[in-house]
Amino acid sequence: MSNYSERIEQLRETLGVKGKEFAEQIGLPYRSYMNYKGGRTPPAEVLSKILEVFDDVNPAWLMVGDGNMFLEHVGIIPDEDREELSESEMPEQADSDSESASHDDDEDVQTRMMRHVMDLHEENRELRDRIEQLEIQLQKSRSKVRKLNREFY
Repeated sequence: MSNYSERIEQLRETLGVKGKEFAEQIGLPYRSYMNYKGGRTPPAEVLSKILEVFDDVNPAWLMVGDGNMFLEHVGIIPDEDREELSESEMPEQADSDSESASHDDDEDVQTRMMRHVMDLHEENRELRDRIEQLEIQLQKSRSKVRKLNREFY
């Protein structure tokens, strides 16, 4: 997948939910979802919300298309589900320290990436607040200029 829109749509299809239901699950107006589906880049808070709601989605996949769509939880299968799986379907347990270390490294990368997404979300919110403050200042300045123009002419 090459862009956010395609990856979000692929996720929705994989989850087997309709667009409206998916939008509701992530707290997004359906119209906004349709805009993102149409190719508009979603803001960081939308991506963060997807990762929050669907906590098994691989952040690297969602952000840049790297890796699998879902995080792999090797060996973490509840006992009640374990009985339903045949031997061939059971994930292999890590056989060596290097595999375990690799898994830990993957978790570290995912954790750092998620922190980065959350930092971007916070920065985005702060920038929006600052833009709102500047727009208010601009309106006040325009009002003063109009008043001065009326007094001068």
